[in-house]
Amino acid sequence: MGEVLARYYMYIAFEPSMIFTNLVYAVCIVLLYRTTKRNVRSIMISAAQCVGLWAIITAVNGFIDAIPFNNSLGSLIFIGYELVLCGYAVFVCKYAPSTRLVYGVVFSATERCVSMLSGLIPLLMTYMPGGKIVEIVVRNLLMAAILLVPLFIKRFGWHSLSMASKSSVIFVTVYSVFSLSAAVFSSFLRNGMKVTFAAFTFVVMLGFVGTELLGYWLIYHLQATNRENLELLAITTERESSSELLRLTDERLEDLRKIRHDTKNWIANMRLLFENGKYDDLRRFFESVEERVSEPLSAFDCGNKRLNSIVDLEARKAKKMGVKFSVKAVVPSELPFPDSEMCSLLTNLMDNALEAAVASGKPEETVNTKMQLASDGYLYIAVNNPISDDADKSRLLSLRTTKKDALLHGYGTKITDDIVRRYKGAIVRDIREGRYCVDVMLDTMWNKGKENTDYDKNQRCGMR
Repeated sequence: MGEVLARYYMYIAFEPSMIFTNLVYAVCIVLLYRTTKRNVRSIMISAAQCVGLWAIITAVNGFIDAIPFNNSLGSLIFIGYELVLCGYAVFVCKYAPSTRLVYGVVFSATERCVSMLSGLIPLLMTYMPGGKIVEIVVRNLLMAAILLVPLFIKRFGWHSLSMASKSSVIFVTVYSVFSLSAAVFSSFLRNGMKVTFAAFTFVVMLGFVGTELLGYWLIYHLQATNRENLELLAITTERESSSELLRLTDERLEDLRKIRHDTKNWIANMRLLFENGKYDDLRRFFESVEERVSEPLSAFDCGNKRLNSIVDLEARKAKKMGVKFSVKAVVPSELPFPDSEMCSLLTNLMDNALEAAVASGKPEETVNTKMQLASDGYLYIAVNNPISDDADKSRLLSLRTTKKDALLHGYGTKITDDIVRRYKGAIVRDIREGRYCVDVMLDTMWNKGKENTDYDKNQRCGMR
């Protein structure tokens, strides 16, 4: 093995084409998994990582080249590239695991197909004049073109999306693995190919490259459109709630104006009764006035004006629906979340609970909501509602809407999940003691780089 390694480092590792190939792959990894800012420090770090990855790739490929059965199976050096790519993705990249997986498989599949195209060039140019020089130029151009792949992936990057559906991740992964397998299998057959079959394989590999990138872009576009729909629906929900809250505020102001107007008459009447010594009439009049003005303008008060308005709005909805509604909250007057986001989150949670309570056929049971800002810096929200005794629990937990307009109403859950992810939280849905329970936690330090890796958020959320 030592002799093979020595031969590799003497005659292969530092051969110009191999240096160029390894360096291109190293640059691709950095472009794919690292966000380089437009400043000298960030650019220098990226450049240093490229050089370091080139050295690691060169070393790893040397050990793989020294495997005894390497040449009998065909070149397995490509495995070294994949190992380095996986190592960087796991230990250095900070993207979500699903994003790292998609980026890795899409790039690996496309890169292997392009490398296969490059490897077929000598067979296709056998009978062309000046073939050797043209061959070297074309092969190097194809290798350089691989640099465009991570740029394309990042341009339509899934890391810019707040969430990616499991079905999208599975589809992209399966197709990329299929493309990668086809490219690897073809590379093992390359040495024995005739020109005709090499031309056919070239067209097939070119098709794989095109469909790989096109499929990736189409799924990104669908997810981006889905995200825009979620944002529009969230804005619509917040706008409708704001309009209703504004109407309620106007009603309260009108009540205050009426009380202010009546106060003058009350004072004059009480003074007249007092001066005439009609103390019993004065007492009864005073009690009637006290009863009227003691009626609260807001049925709920937790110290946070925005939450008060949202709860009042939901309480009115519950009253119209004939549903018992209870809210307990221990929160500060200000929360570090946009009002629009809190409005969308709470409105969706409470509306779903109220509608489910009506459908349950149990008007005597209460829809409960609890909110608390705990000492660990998380805002906990728990909403639960009754469900019918014959309810399909598996369907409820699958989050498939039972409403006729499934396309529109199905977005409510997605909006909730999107907000929870955005603020580094967690959400747990469960059925306990005949009630549908939703437990949410939001990180109040979401915008201050707080680390959340020292405990299981989902478990803590579900315990509330």
